[in-house]
Amino acid sequence: MRVTVLVKVKKGKTYTLGIQPFTEKSGDDGEELKLALDTKKYSKSYDSLQDPA
Repeated sequence: MRVTVLVKVKKGKTYTLGIQPFTEKSGDDGEELKLALDTKKYSKSYDSLQDPA
């Protein structure tokens, strides 16, 4: 399964996204997965996204 998530962020900030999977069949929650998002890595593309074509 693929899930798209849109998150409003600010330039130069660091965020942690937490995802906890579950299944209806087992009723058992899976272990939480944490994803680090450092917006400093995307500063060049951020500026171009702010300038509509």
